[in-house]
Amino acid sequence: STGLEGWFKLEGRSHRSSVQGRIRLKMWLSTRDDHGQSEDDILVEIRKLERCHVVFMQHELQTHEPTWSWNGDIQGSAVTILHQMAVQADLSELQCTMARFVAAISLNNRTPIDPKFIHRVMLEMDRFWMQTAMEPLGHEMEQWLAKAMSRFVEVSLNQMLRHRDVFPALHPPSLVRLEFLLRSLG
Repeated sequence: STGLEGWFKLEGRSHRSSVQGRIRLKMWLSTRDDHGQSEDDILVEIRKLERCHVVFMQHELQTHEPTWSWNGDIQGSAVTILHQMAVQADLSELQCTMARFVAAISLNNRTPIDPKFIHRVMLEMDRFWMQTAMEPLGHEMEQWLAKAMSRFVEVSLNQMLRHRDVFPALHPPSLVRLEFLLRSLG
């Protein structure tokens, strides 16, 4: 779904064939410009993408100890699957970033995620939102995003109350995490 371009060797069907050469292929997937989807249909697609992000993020978090050491990168085929889903649903970059943000926030409620990653996704979401001239959200989508942001603030404030345990002062990486948590809250 991200496209493919390159030279490929031509091979014969059997050992007796004398086929030789190479062929250059350039392939990509595209969809129609407008599916005419309602706001409810778009939100359903965004929520599907969010759930897939949660699954792939959980897998990544299982391979990192401590969990906040994960930088937010999703590996291999998972990226292609997420991209394919977004292309098939005609989701904008803003909608895809919103799905990734909400997925990260829902995981952060249970398992600490690097605040630097959350901050990066928030900046991405803001940048895409500005590019689309502050695209208005429908009521349901606005409620979905507001609920996620409220959960993030609640969990962050809880971490701030326990800051001595969560962000030890003599541990420099903890101070960086605290800095990015405060930036995200800002």
